[in-house]
Amino acid sequence: MEWRILTYINLQEADQNLETIKKYAQLPMDFCKNHEHTYWINLTDYMKIICYIDREIKEIEDLKLLDN
Repeated sequence: MEWRILTYINLQEADQNLETIKKYAQLPMDFCKNHEHTYWINLTDYMKIICYIDREIKEIEDLKLLDN
């Protein structure tokens, strides 16, 4: 006998959540981009933040494509 895990994901709700995440993720990215030429911003991790957010959203979108 083999056990398998079965899960249910509401894809419509997941799409709505992804759009919300993208909207709120854009706020710190815009802030960092607007201040990228200031001296003090170089003392922060703004580039790491932008790259991390972009990478994570891209990964979620790629996983979403697997569903199609």
